[in-house]
Amino acid sequence: MLSVILAAALALSPAPKDMSLAAEASARAYAQVTVTESSNELAGLTQKNVVFDGGEFAWFRRFSFKTTRAADYITAISIPGGSGTVRWYDAGAELWRVRPLDGALPDSLLFIETDRYYMILSQPYSYKPFENASLEDMPRRRITASAKEDGRIELTMRFAQTAGLIGDVWALQSDSPLIEWTDAAERLWASYVRVDTQRWCYDGFYSASPSTYTPTSEAMFFRNPAAWLTNAFVRTGGSRASEALGWAMCDTLIELQNQQGFWPTEPRSEWLYDDYGIGAGFYDTRFNNDFTYALFDAARRYGDARFSDAALRQADFLIWLAGRRNYEFRGAGGAVGWLVEDYYWPDGDYGRVHSSLNHQLQEIKTLLRAYQATRRRRYLDFADRLLRGVKLTRDRWIMESGSLEYAYMPDGSMGLIDYPFMTYNDLYDVQELLTAIGRPRDPDLQILMDSKKTWMDKNGVTGYYK
Repeated sequence: MLSVILAAALALSPAPKDMSLAAEASARAYAQVTVTESSNELAGLTQKNVVFDGGEFAWFRRFSFKTTRAADYITAISIPGGSGTVRWYDAGAELWRVRPLDGALPDSLLFIETDRYYMILSQPYSYKPFENASLEDMPRRRITASAKEDGRIELTMRFAQTAGLIGDVWALQSDSPLIEWTDAAERLWASYVRVDTQRWCYDGFYSASPSTYTPTSEAMFFRNPAAWLTNAFVRTGGSRASEALGWAMCDTLIELQNQQGFWPTEPRSEWLYDDYGIGAGFYDTRFNNDFTYALFDAARRYGDARFSDAALRQADFLIWLAGRRNYEFRGAGGAVGWLVEDYYWPDGDYGRVHSSLNHQLQEIKTLLRAYQATRRRRYLDFADRLLRGVKLTRDRWIMESGSLEYAYMPDGSMGLIDYPFMTYNDLYDVQELLTAIGRPRDPDLQILMDSKKTWMDKNGVTGYYK
């Protein structure tokens, strides 16, 4: 049955003419995946196709342009339906809009519905690739829709044909609804559709590059190991679309894990370089453990052992790093606690690095999730050692204002500025995980939470867990 669905789906998204095809196929528990590569004198094309057991079909295309021509490079797909609508989020007005599926379509993530079909379609993005997994956003052409006499609607995508540029476009399709558009769904998807700051590309999740990264520009995106969009799909779910896209994205991202077991941040952070001597390709404990935390959910949600294997490899790397780059504290009876350095660079010598409370808590959360998944005592023991590091330094984290310090600095001082509510949410999560494994809530963490909550309420901060 899957092969029939895949053949039909591929017919909906044909490769440009005169391209020779070579495919690699692999079976998955949740979906069937094929990757095709093709080429002509104008461009190379790599396309990943994912057919899910629920009938959804996702495809992800990347064009690599070989020549520069005045004319656009044109590719089109055809979907069933005589008429339809397109829905998109108008970020400027902060509301959802719907209009007929005809002519030039809005410049946004598109939610398409015909009388016979459903589709989510990205824009045909053009990028100039830079070193260190960075892409500079280039001007793009709008997708056009036109009804055909055969009872189908053709969606045409155009790319600037410039040698050295790449083009990315992806879609999720089905013959039944992908999202039930309730008020709650609209609020949720509005948070996902932030294409000015985050993108899904063929080779992973990209977010807007900070000005302190190299390379950077106002239009630069870097491949971000945190994969926030993927995490939201996996952990929140709530629709066939998020379920399918979450799996497809995790399937791509686990292939980017390096041999040491982590996902590198590939640009150079100038402030990390200036302050600590850390270069490009560093390990960010927050980015990595944000995604690892979600991978444990993905493994449980999809029943895919590859996701838990990848999560445990990163947890094992975290344990290795914690034993080598930590600040050690001793309590009554010789109890040892560690604060782990936030960053690691595998390619050279570098100085001692600060340890921030939010990174430390996310590491504890990952180790507790690893223990939940395996019941291996080593994960719980290391989680306890990191938790003890927070407990033994508890009073240092509380500021006179009641807010919390951001980091323990290499010289033993406290420094930097904490987030308005994220660290509180991390404390909340650790407490929940402790109770989930049969432990009582930690009283020292509660003191930190109470202090931060008082400060948040006093300063009108919302968004924290309740």
